[in-house]
Amino acid sequence: MNAPSPSIRTTSRRKKPGTVLHATGRLEKAVAHYEQALTIKPSLAEVRVNLGNVLHALHRSQEAMARYRQALVANPDDPKAHNNLGICLAALGHHEEAAAHYRQAVAVTPNSADVHANLGNALHALGRVEDAILHYERTLALAPENAAAHNNLALSSLDRHDEAIEHYNRALAINPALPESHNNLGTLLASRKRFDEAMLHYEQAIAIRPDLAEAHGNLGNALFALNRPNEAVRRYEAALAINPEQAQLHHALGMSLQVLGRLEEAGQAFERAVALAPGKADFYLALAHSRSFTPRTRGSRPWRSWLRIWPR
Repeated sequence: MNAPSPSIRTTSRRKKPGTVLHATGRLEKAVAHYEQALTIKPSLAEVRVNLGNVLHALHRSQEAMARYRQALVANPDDPKAHNNLGICLAALGHHEEAAAHYRQAVAVTPNSADVHANLGNALHALGRVEDAILHYERTLALAPENAAAHNNLALSSLDRHDEAIEHYNRALAINPALPESHNNLGTLLASRKRFDEAMLHYEQAIAIRPDLAEAHGNLGNALFALNRPNEAVRRYEAALAINPEQAQLHHALGMSLQVLGRLEEAGQAFERAVALAPGKADFYLALAHSRSFTPRTRGSRPWRSWLRIWPR
C-alpha cells in the first residue's frame, strides 16, 4: 500500500486532533486545528464539514453555513454537508431551503433515518403534514426506537387521536424524559376527559422541566375541570410566573378566582387578559361579568367593548 503524500498525511494528522477536540468540548481549539488543515489542503470537503459542525456548536451559524456551502462546492453530493446546512437553515426559519438540502441528502443516503426525520420536520414546519408523516414513517422503518420520530409523528397525527396517543406512549417508553411528549399526551388524554391520567403526565413534564409553562397551565385546566379551583389557581400562577404574557392563562386564572369568590382578583386577571388580547370577545365578556358583581357598575367600559366586538 502506497504511503500518502506529505501534504495529505499532515492533513490527516490535523483532522484527527480536531475531531477529538470537538468530541471533548474543546471547540475553539478544534476550529484552529481544522483551519490549519485547510491551509494545507483547501479541497478537503470533509474537513470543511467538520469545521462547520464545530462553528454550529459555537452558535456561529453564518460561518458554519459558509463552510458547508464551501464543502458542497468541492463535493456537491456530500450528504453530511447538505444535512447539516439544512439544520442551520431550519434553525433560522428557512424551512423551504432546508427541505431542499435534506432532499439532496436523502437522494444520496436514502437509508439515513436522521435525514428523513429532519426532512419531515422541515415539511411539518411548512404545513405539509402528510408529506412530513411519510418521512417520519420512513424514519421509524429504519430506526424503530427513534423516540423523537414517534413524538413528531404523534404531533402530525393530532386529528387521529388513537394514533397520536400510541406514538406518544412509544416515544415515552423509549425515552421517559421527554417533557413535551408528556405534556402533549396529557392534552390528548384531557380532551377525552381522562383527567387523572392527563395530570400524571403534566406532573411528569413539570418534574423533568419545571419551567414548562404550558404544562403548569394544562395541569391547572385539568384541576379546574375536576372542580379543584384552589389547586388550579396555584398552577396558573406558576405558569404565569414563567410566562406572564399568556392571555389565556390570565383568563383561566380569573375563572378559577371567580369560582372561589375572589372577585376583585378575578377582575384583575380578566383585565390583564383583555390587555394582552384585546380582540377576544369572550375575555371582555368575562371581565364584564366579573365587574357586575363588584362595586363597578354594569355600564362600565367592558360591557360597551364587549358589545362592540362580539360577533352578531
